[in-house]
Amino acid sequence: MNFGVASAPWPTFHGNPQHTGLSPFTGPSAPVLEWKFATGTGISPSPAIAFGTIYVGGSDGNLYALNRDGRVKWSFPTGGTIDSTPAVGSNGIVYVNVHFCCNSGAGALYAINPDGSLRWMFPPVGCPTSCVDWIYGSPTLGSDGTVYIAMSINNYYGIRAIKPDGSMKWFVSTSGIVYDSPAVASDGTIYAGVDDPPGQSGFCDGGLCAVYPNGTVRWNAHIGLVLFSSPVVGSDGTIYVGTYHGNFTAVRPDGTTKWTISGTITGETSFSTAAIGPSRTIYFVANGSLYAVSPGGSVLWKFSTTSTLTPESLSVDAKGVVYAGSTDGSLYAINPDGTLSWKFSLGGSLSSSPAIDLARTMYVGSDNGNLYAIGN
Repeated sequence: MNFGVASAPWPTFHGNPQHTGLSPFTGPSAPVLEWKFATGTGISPSPAIAFGTIYVGGSDGNLYALNRDGRVKWSFPTGGTIDSTPAVGSNGIVYVNVHFCCNSGAGALYAINPDGSLRWMFPPVGCPTSCVDWIYGSPTLGSDGTVYIAMSINNYYGIRAIKPDGSMKWFVSTSGIVYDSPAVASDGTIYAGVDDPPGQSGFCDGGLCAVYPNGTVRWNAHIGLVLFSSPVVGSDGTIYVGTYHGNFTAVRPDGTTKWTISGTITGETSFSTAAIGPSRTIYFVANGSLYAVSPGGSVLWKFSTTSTLTPESLSVDAKGVVYAGSTDGSLYAINPDGTLSWKFSLGGSLSSSPAIDLARTMYVGSDNGNLYAIGN
């Protein structure tokens, strides 16, 4: 039996396998702090919400399962550092990438049962024998329960597809590191950004890579080096991604470029994972400011603050309100027309996307080690 991502408020990185950051629910219009949960160390990944449970990890190495009132259901000690958003399957299994041992990159994919026990890990060996194994970003679930991760083993960079039983389904070699989470389109195509220029060795040789569900490379789009920007797939199949050269690019499903916003406009390299609103407006962060772009590639507006908005921190609610964290510890709610709806001060840098839940509630992690529940 196959188990894809859970049908839940926020079951994975950026809300869904396409990474649109769009929630079917509405966020708070008048924010209040309902509770906070202290892990003791920083929380850089976003939480996931499924089956009435909030799943979050941090640099203390524990994966926490919390009730909606902030009480702990269980915690699983990984022995490493969690800086990925968990992905929750429809069978309740939680997948999370963990860094541990020799350096900040070595790690493995963990599958945790709904009761908080270990189901399996990939690779099935721990520190120190897997210190040459590196893992990046967050896991992404396909509709058949396949888990897609960006991982290198023995210095072979690539995208790995892991079966629901923890064995490897296939491996696609890339010429450079895939730093962020692969996205999965509705037709099953997997998209990943590669940090090497075109023409290098490897089946995916730089830029944006498209892979069929069977592991065959579909195409390479040589749009420039992609580092920490995870691809985002729109409802029409367009893929949006930022590059090291400062551009923000829309790519058609056939691999051709639809349009590009130059870094000379934004003033900086775009490491932002974009979000897409209900009206198909695309949002991304560059040089600490939020940009809104039409589906045709025109910049609609720019929102700036006295602080710096963090590039991975975007979420959009059902009414088109955009939520973004900042380095000064404030969470911003920006209306669809680019005006400020509200600003809510928390603490520590907010580098994760707010996960939007039922009842106008959202959860966001901070570098100060707290998970905050913000209600209406």
